[in-house]
Amino acid sequence: MCGFRDSIARIPLAPIAFGLVLSIAPMAGATCISPCTRISDLWDWVGRELRIEGRAPPPRVRVMSPDALVTLYTGQPMRGTDSVSIVALYDRSQQVILLAGAWTPGEPASESIIVHELVHHAQALRGDRYPCLAASETEAYAIQDRWLRRSGQDLETSFGIDAFTLAIRGLCAL
Repeated sequence: MCGFRDSIARIPLAPIAFGLVLSIAPMAGATCISPCTRISDLWDWVGRELRIEGRAPPPRVRVMSPDALVTLYTGQPMRGTDSVSIVALYDRSQQVILLAGAWTPGEPASESIIVHELVHHAQALRGDRYPCLAASETEAYAIQDRWLRRSGQDLETSFGIDAFTLAIRGLCAL
């Protein structure tokens, strides 16, 4: 049986190698009430959308402070003037989603952040390779937007991410 501590743990992490990045404005929300069931449900939905058969279990999820998440990503401690905003990361090597703060099950925009990172989990399990991390974002944002549209929302209305921004986020630097 899946308990709160099995799915989401507020524990410090040592620096790790990162997989893929989602960088959007933080979501306000309550502490998760029943994370295992909801994350499992979201994973099932992502699997159906991506037509993945014989799916592995969903990744673990760890909640940490926004500053700690940025520090893990950049390798440098946050300074008061830094404007880096990362709300979630997927660590391919550990198969874990790292969240900056709590998320709200039942709230489509909040859940879409998990959906986005679950796509990265699926990409890792499929063994997908990309010329750069940004190239993997196209599919993740498409599935995240599909999730949001089910409830009458989209990436632009929920996060201010328009079509131009999406196109840029999926490009590798020259």
